[in-house]
Amino acid sequence: MMSLHQLRTFCVLVEEGSFTRAAERLYLSQPSVSQHISTLEKEYDVNLFHRKGRRLSLTPEGNALYTLALDVLKRSEAIPARFREMQAMRYGKLDLGVSTYVGTSIIPPYVANFRSRHPDVAMTIQTGNDPDIHEMLRQGRIEIAILEGNVRTFNDKDLKTFVIGKDDVILVAPPDHPWAGCQEVTPSKLNEEHLILYEKDCSLCPFIQEYLMEQRVDQHRGIFVNSRDVARAFVKAGAGLTFINRGSVKEDLDSKKLVSIPMEGLSSKKMDIVCFYRHSTGLGFAGWAFRRILEKGKKGDLDE
Repeated sequence: MMSLHQLRTFCVLVEEGSFTRAAERLYLSQPSVSQHISTLEKEYDVNLFHRKGRRLSLTPEGNALYTLALDVLKRSEAIPARFREMQAMRYGKLDLGVSTYVGTSIIPPYVANFRSRHPDVAMTIQTGNDPDIHEMLRQGRIEIAILEGNVRTFNDKDLKTFVIGKDDVILVAPPDHPWAGCQEVTPSKLNEEHLILYEKDCSLCPFIQEYLMEQRVDQHRGIFVNSRDVARAFVKAGAGLTFINRGSVKEDLDSKKLVSIPMEGLSSKKMDIVCFYRHSTGLGFAGWAFRRILEKGKKGDLDE
């Protein structure tokens, strides 16, 4: 396969019209210049020059290569400057993949911070469920993913992970529910209630399943959804109670549209907000800059 050095040698030879002058300009020996041209001609089975004594003129193939080679060399010469621009964050792109909750409740201030520091870097933020985000990362469509869940479940050896925060999992009910204002409710009483639970694609599912199994609460009578927003809307409509992370219903709790029900044994359930990327591909300059902002801004419980 042709190299940039061979293309550069070829272009200089075209411009100088002489092997001797090309060798002098390139600080090479004349046989070295001849070898580069011969290698190009043999590799592609073409004649690049008409040779009449010491005079050289381009063949049609040589003329085509010269036009293409000039463009390739021009682009290659721009690479160092472009890398310097990227390193200085005057150019670049950062692709993130996040859950809807992370996109609406967690990363907006981090993104605002990044944009204020690096306004010339373009950003793309895609949302989806957990499997979608993992697939985007695997395909290289995003550079960094941020999801909620248990960091221990991110056990792929190719993933580099770190936790940027935690969020309580709570039980919420309409404000007129009989349990509103109770000190603490025994989990067995949940068997008498209509529960809104989650499909397995939702990151809340393993937390809720684990808690209900520990407390021996029947999970088969629930309404199963795959969206926190849907679950929250159902609770507001009086269709039942749901477990949800506190950050997703903060405004509803503040405005008294929903109330948090203290449940025995539930306070220990916390979701990690996990940032991860592929170890095999690493991060670019923009990715590392965003990671540093995440690490500086990370904190403990998000509701504190």
